[in-house]
Amino acid sequence: MIDTTYITEFSERMLHALEWKRFEILCCEFINMAGYKAKETSYGADGGIDIVVKDSKDSVQAIIQCKAWNTYTVGIKHIRELYGIMMKENVKTGVFITTSKYTKEAQEFAEETKIQLVNGAKFVEVVNRLPKDKLKRLIDMTFEGDYSTPTCPKCGVKMVLRNTEKPFWGCANFGRTRCQHKFFIKRADVVEE
Repeated sequence: MIDTTYITEFSERMLHALEWKRFEILCCEFINMAGYKAKETSYGADGGIDIVVKDSKDSVQAIIQCKAWNTYTVGIKHIRELYGIMMKENVKTGVFITTSKYTKEAQEFAEETKIQLVNGAKFVEVVNRLPKDKLKRLIDMTFEGDYSTPTCPKCGVKMVLRNTEKPFWGCANFGRTRCQHKFFIKRADVVEE
């Protein structure tokens, strides 16, 4: 657990402690604190969109994809998927935020398509520019409660570590509902099946 009492800035190490959903919440809250109108998408199939940014007339201005990956590098496949969604939804601005980094191919494709890429280091740099009072609120909110146990993307409950021959995070609702979502543990990240 991270005691935020004396923490006044974010670090990449702090980002790497976050599970995927808490990272999305952090990104959305930061965007709102920066003066935009952002909203997270709901649980379940989000169509590749994690956050929607709207203008004062409620028109979609940007779509954002977030990935809390610590050992994986974001490749061109994910950037192409975001671009495809932008074309389908007729949205001109796309942003991809990760705790990780991007491959050279992903960076080149993003540059061609005007997709904004934000890696972990850049995100920390930008977030730490917030006024000190907002930054402290954001830090405290981010690390309140259980910020590291993965959340089931289908139903939104915290997952349970299953210690089998091949350990995985399984949905706590398995057996009670039809949710059978699981993440396999691979290195420091979790991989969705």
